[in-house]
Amino acid sequence: MIRQVEIKYIRILLLISCMIYFLSTCIGFFSGPYLQLNPIALSLSTNPYTYIIHNFKSMVFFISGLFTMGISTMYVLFMNGFVLGASLYGIGTASTFFSAFIRIIPHGIFEQEEGVYLP
Repeated sequence: MIRQVEIKYIRILLLISCMIYFLSTCIGFFSGPYLQLNPIALSLSTNPYTYIIHNFKSMVFFISGLFTMGISTMYVLFMNGFVLGASLYGIGTASTFFSAFIRIIPHGIFEQEEGVYLP
């Protein structure tokens, strides 16, 4: 009985997360024509410490979700969907939408495998 309640609760949370991600992807896609790329963001760093610091900041932000009751995690979920939608729009206008999906899908598959843990 308890196991079924837990599974039902997890399914509801998963559905809410999927809805937030889908809606934010749509918002990002339709906001694509109004977004401009910041020239400062184009400079890439080859210093490995830059990546370590960035990953540490991301980790602290995710851990803060424990103290903010998941609000920071929902923000990250929304921003990931928004960036995905804007990227799909940008790649889709430069070429076809099929090629946009072909370029983005492998990135999502391999990155998501690292974060998924199934008991």
